[in-house]
Amino acid sequence: MHALSYGKMAANIKKYFYALPAGAFIVDIGSMDINGTYRPLIEPHWRYYGIDLAAGLNVDLVMRSEFDTGLPADSADAVLCGQCLEHCRDPFRLMVEAVRIAKPGAVLLVTAPFIWAEHRHPLDCWRFLPDGMRVLLERAGAECLEAYVVGDDEKGSRTDGQVNGTDCWGIGRKKSWTP
Repeated sequence: MHALSYGKMAANIKKYFYALPAGAFIVDIGSMDINGTYRPLIEPHWRYYGIDLAAGLNVDLVMRSEFDTGLPADSADAVLCGQCLEHCRDPFRLMVEAVRIAKPGAVLLVTAPFIWAEHRHPLDCWRFLPDGMRVLLERAGAECLEAYVVGDDEKGSRTDGQVNGTDCWGIGRKKSWTP
C-alpha cells in the first residue's frame, strides 16, 4: 500500500466505523504485509482479523481457496479490502465473499488502483473506476454509499507526470435482505 491509500483508509475508518462497539470483528481481506498494513488504524477495543491467500506477515487466517475466506456468513461487523482487488482473477467473486461474511448493515471499505503502474504480486489484472466499483458492490449484495477516485492532487492525478498515485474507492453497506 502507499501513503495516500493509508491516509484515506484512516479517514474512512474514522467516518464509517465510529459507531462500532467494543469487540467489533473487523476482517481485512488481502491483509498480507507486503509494504504496509491497515492494522494500526484499527482501534484497540476492536478485533482485527487479517486474511489472505498465503501465510505471511499480518495474516491471521489463510483462505480455504481463492474465493472462500473460511469465515461464517454474517460474522464480520466491518470488512476492509485495500489494494487487493487488482491482484484477484475475479474481483466479482471475491466481493461476493466479502459481502457474505459481513453482517447485515456492516460497512465495507474497498480500494484499488484507478491509475497505477503494473505491480505483479503475483498477478496484476485490473484497474477500477467509480461506476465499476458501484457495480462490484451492488452485484455482491451491498448498497453503494460512495464511489470516487482520489489522487495526489485535487484532480485525482499526479502533478509529476507519473502514472502512480490514483485510487478508486467504494464504500458499501450490506443490505439487510439480499434477493
